[in-house]
Amino acid sequence: MRLFRLSFIFVFLFALSVLAFAQTQAKFVESWDDFPKNLESSQKIAVVNTSYFEDEKKGILLYLKVLDEIRLEFKQFDDELNLDADNINKHGEEIRLLAKHCAISCPLEKIKLKLVEHEKLVLAYKQKIEPIKARYQQRVNDGLKQIKESIRKELIEFATKGGFTLVIDVSKVNNLLLCFIKPDITKEFIAYYNAKHPVTNSQTQVKLSEPR
Repeated sequence: MRLFRLSFIFVFLFALSVLAFAQTQAKFVESWDDFPKNLESSQKIAVVNTSYFEDEKKGILLYLKVLDEIRLEFKQFDDELNLDADNINKHGEEIRLLAKHCAISCPLEKIKLKLVEHEKLVLAYKQKIEPIKARYQQRVNDGLKQIKESIRKELIEFATKGGFTLVIDVSKVNNLLLCFIKPDITKEFIAYYNAKHPVTNSQTQVKLSEPR
């Protein structure tokens, strides 16, 4: 009977410790809808600017590596679109020069034909770029999904270890006052994440280690 009581007490204390951790775990706020209705004076609050995660020089390296790989996948389409855009600009410049130098002496019909041709080029460009943009955005969303989930978990863990109970993403909860009145943990977290998830030379198939 005594052993049973000791086991029960141990389980009870363990449950309390888990509950206490859950209560003190930092909450990540990404919108005003997630913002606590009543802030307690005892809460320790920090801000983070997740837009800096994409900074090419100071951002999260694994995040940037995946973006670079996706851009490489779409390079052929990007090159084609750039050529089309250059052709449209060149055609538009020809029309401008034609209108400037022979607005009176040249037949108006010639300029009209050039304008019609230019409009067709622009329309073809728009019809070509829209599906590519949609495919690219979907590829980015799919490619970064697991990394974003990892970043979110690590950010909560990092903030909790720092004693924070609330972390506000100022890139989404747009209030400049928050940047001045709360400590910003953006740089520290980026350094923490990059050290914990180093980038390798192998192709990044978004295979992340579990938070330690």
